[in-house]
Amino acid sequence: MFRHHLTIALRTLRRDRGYALLNGVGLAVALACCLLVGMFVRAENDVDTFHPHEDRLRAVSLNGHFNEESTPGLSTQVPLAAALMEDAAVEKAVVVARGGVQGVRVPGRDGVFTLDVHAPSDGFFDLFAFRLLRGDRSRVLRDPGIVLKESAARRLFGDADAVDQTLRLERWSDTLDVAVTGILADSSGRTDVLTADALLSRASLPADERDGRWDMSGPSTYLRLAPGRTDADLAPVFARIVSEHLASSGVGPPKPDYGVVPLADLHMSEVSRPDGFRGDTEALRLFSTVALFVLLLGAINYVNLATARASRRAREVGVRKAVGAGRWSVAAQFLTESVVLAGLSGVAAVLLAIALRPGFNALFGSEIGAGDVDVRFVGAALALSLVTGLVAGVYPALVLSGMRPVAALRGSAAPRGAGRLRQTLVVVQLVVAVGLLAGTAVVLSQLRYAQTEDPGYAADGLVVVDLDGPRLAQQFDVAARAVAALPGVAAAVPADSYPSNAGSTYRFPVNGRDFDARVVGAEPGYLSALGAPLLAGRDLDDRPSDRTAAVVLNATAVADLGWGSPRDAVGRSFVFGEDDVTVVGVVADQHVDSFRSAITPMLVHVNKPWEEGLALSYPVLLVRLRPGAIAPTLDGIRAALAGVGGQAVPEVTFMDDAVAKLYASERRLGGVLAAFAGVAILIACLGLFGLAAYTAERRTKEIGVRRVLGASVRQIVGLLTRETVVLVGVAALVAVPASVWAMRTWLDGFAYRVPLGPGLFAGAVALALVFAVGAVGGQALRAARRDPARSLRSE
Repeated sequence: MFRHHLTIALRTLRRDRGYALLNGVGLAVALACCLLVGMFVRAENDVDTFHPHEDRLRAVSLNGHFNEESTPGLSTQVPLAAALMEDAAVEKAVVVARGGVQGVRVPGRDGVFTLDVHAPSDGFFDLFAFRLLRGDRSRVLRDPGIVLKESAARRLFGDADAVDQTLRLERWSDTLDVAVTGILADSSGRTDVLTADALLSRASLPADERDGRWDMSGPSTYLRLAPGRTDADLAPVFARIVSEHLASSGVGPPKPDYGVVPLADLHMSEVSRPDGFRGDTEALRLFSTVALFVLLLGAINYVNLATARASRRAREVGVRKAVGAGRWSVAAQFLTESVVLAGLSGVAAVLLAIALRPGFNALFGSEIGAGDVDVRFVGAALALSLVTGLVAGVYPALVLSGMRPVAALRGSAAPRGAGRLRQTLVVVQLVVAVGLLAGTAVVLSQLRYAQTEDPGYAADGLVVVDLDGPRLAQQFDVAARAVAALPGVAAAVPADSYPSNAGSTYRFPVNGRDFDARVVGAEPGYLSALGAPLLAGRDLDDRPSDRTAAVVLNATAVADLGWGSPRDAVGRSFVFGEDDVTVVGVVADQHVDSFRSAITPMLVHVNKPWEEGLALSYPVLLVRLRPGAIAPTLDGIRAALAGVGGQAVPEVTFMDDAVAKLYASERRLGGVLAAFAGVAILIACLGLFGLAAYTAERRTKEIGVRRVLGASVRQIVGLLTRETVVLVGVAALVAVPASVWAMRTWLDGFAYRVPLGPGLFAGAVALALVFAVGAVGGQALRAARRDPARSLRSE
């Protein structure tokens, strides 16, 4: 019986190619969206799940208290791992210090290369299953040396054997000569634990850095619970560590409180902050929901087109029932057609998902590899397509199989309520499409608002140069003079922060009250180079008193302190650190963070060394370019700093680009919503196109009569498209309020946001109307231009 149904289904789909194509394309596109989002979700939940005893692995979190706020993070103390292993509840613990990008010199090769280096403690390879291609797993991190990833080894040594070669690491405080003791595979699986190019044995570090201090945090700590132990067993362990070590370390109240996160859950937890949408549970929920809505649109197309074809298949149903076929036999035939069409769409969806994978990765910031398209993926795709075919085909099968034989043979059968159902389902499609279009419009409008609003400084012509490496950073004055001497440079000022990377917030007493301010350390002339307008007073300059006893505040700081106008604040004094300082100027407020954050008090001063005897250094050079030849000036900056630091400057960033990075997630979200909106519109228009074709066919004689009686082409087209306009209007009544609520909720995350004017939503509705009428109008125009005589002869 199944073979018979399958044969008939294939013949029917081959005979009605237009119907199969419309439905198949819609389903394939919808399924491809679901498959890509599904792979993204699977990849996000498959991070660090390949290690042995993964169920007992934990990352230690530390809730650091600052400014009456508790911020969870993975920054812990170096001695913590050793202290944890003193308890029987912990089987193994390691510390992983993320040393950041360091300059590397290779014997026999000119120039300085860069490596992102981690420094884990011995036992790292006992805890984690990263593949070591060369070297002894039990010794490479116990003895002095460095382990390179295979890609880093090729970059540094080419085809030569890297093992036993010597590297010189140029760090901020010193240089280290280390031998390569092992080669690590580039990929063992998705991981957040190991993201560096190299692992430096802690035995290579100076003793004070290797052992660490309890009053300084930075590295991450990972542990493996002893068999049979639970997270609850760690609470007394952490309490003991706090009382024994932190109480005598100078860490004042409130004491940090420790916690643990299962390693397999770390990527999706609040303490993990990957780039883009990675690790963002809210984004995954949003994309999964939208993908399911898109799949719903594809299923709606099938229901609509199948019920619309009911009149064409009425006689077929009548003949089947007249010769003895039961209702369930007829229903099984139509379900078989639905499943076959969905199965073919599933195959097309797999091919489409594979083709779109690179673009999907670029849009979502994901890392879906070719290896993710495996047997599980294909199986899931086919299963999803078959389930979709069954679910979407149930109603049309029941409706068509329920026709009465006599009425069906007369060709007068019409499923009761099918027209109203089709209208409802079309409205659902249009609601989703209008909602996505409105969401895209609001996101892009907020992004445009953030990037065009006055930031409080002149970003045009401003570049930030990384003074990468200790030699360059500690010779900041020489570097600044070398760059300032270039004809295309108006100013060059060393600083420790800048807009989009705006420094740290500190609390200090001012006039008997605690005052929180973002502190910017920079050489004199910083605000002038930034192009920030002064509201009162002056900028810091080279006079000796400005280096030790002068600060500039922003307008928000003056208001927060209750000092009246900016002019009233100039000349006031307070204690900052260990110095008595005087306010010499007040600068206009600047948007140094994204528009998600409100402007906070800011204090600008000239830096001093952190500790006595420690050389002063600045990490960046703020450069104001003169109008003119930009590219030669940038080349001149690189050449000048190479002469100072002995290496090429790794990065020169335009301030516009640095600020744009603050809105990378918003820009990506806008792109994702636009893509989903485009898919929704495509699927909806395919359905409307098919419905319009069958409507025009069903009303062929009516159109012919109207033409004979004098109706114009325009009137016929208006008649056939009027229903679509009404449906878009009904969809707008549902979609616009829902979109206003959703986007208002999203905009609540911004301190400064674009107003939700009616134009944004009217534009979304108008765009949906244009696409919908365009899909229907072509069929309507074709029907209206048909020869009336042929229309009246049509059976």
